[in-house]
Amino acid sequence: MSSQQTIFIILLFAAVILISIVMITAAFKTRKKRFAARAEGMANPTIPAPTVPWQRFAGALAALYARPEWHKTRGAKRVYSAEQTYFGFVSAMPLGMVQNMLQTDWGVKKSEHAVDQLSKGVEVIVGVAAGNWRKNGVSPAQVEEAGQRLAAEGLAHPHFVVFQKQLQHADPNAEYDLDVLAFDIARVANLLRWAAYTDLLLPAEARWFQDQLGIAAAVSFGSWEEYGERYVRGLQKNFKGGNKPYIEGERWLNTEAESPWKTQKWISA
Repeated sequence: MSSQQTIFIILLFAAVILISIVMITAAFKTRKKRFAARAEGMANPTIPAPTVPWQRFAGALAALYARPEWHKTRGAKRVYSAEQTYFGFVSAMPLGMVQNMLQTDWGVKKSEHAVDQLSKGVEVIVGVAAGNWRKNGVSPAQVEEAGQRLAAEGLAHPHFVVFQKQLQHADPNAEYDLDVLAFDIARVANLLRWAAYTDLLLPAEARWFQDQLGIAAAVSFGSWEEYGERYVRGLQKNFKGGNKPYIEGERWLNTEAESPWKTQKWISA
């Protein structure tokens, strides 16, 4: 090997090493910035699980998806506690994996996408819940009483007023499938959890969507058992296969003492 070839090989190796160092440094800086940004959002691990009954109730609507995630990651080093995962806006899954699932399952890559998908989903859910409530013959006085009860549990009353206005436009004569409603509430609540976890939502946006989903559930179902059982039926109506983790998750949520559904009562309107 000539001296020129030797020099060339040495320079080539040096260039490769230099490029590797630059790439590692850049990746480290990006990771550091990402963690700094997340420390200011709802995914901050130091933020404790909510203690307000309403927030815990509304957060646990997504437990039908949070439970399979928690079970799947058993044995792994977790960043968040079970309380944070079941009642808050976080996931037991790694950030990158949730970002990929958001894009694959929902077409969500940016904040605008998340808000658009959540707005569409919540609009349909609220319409069905309001229509079914009217169909059951709820009176204006009963609606007012329901709003007061939910506010006493921690719901922002102005958010109930917005839902209340939807009753004026709801069709009491239509047929409403409460199995599909339970399924939709759970999956949109999970979309909300994922979007908040990946910092695609402002805290006020997340609370708004969560409150509307919580109200829809509170006026439509009377217990965690009913909500869970109807979810499973709605799931089976929409998907013929791959349902086992969610069916087992629902069974665990409604039977095990450590389940979030056993530690937080159902809040009914």
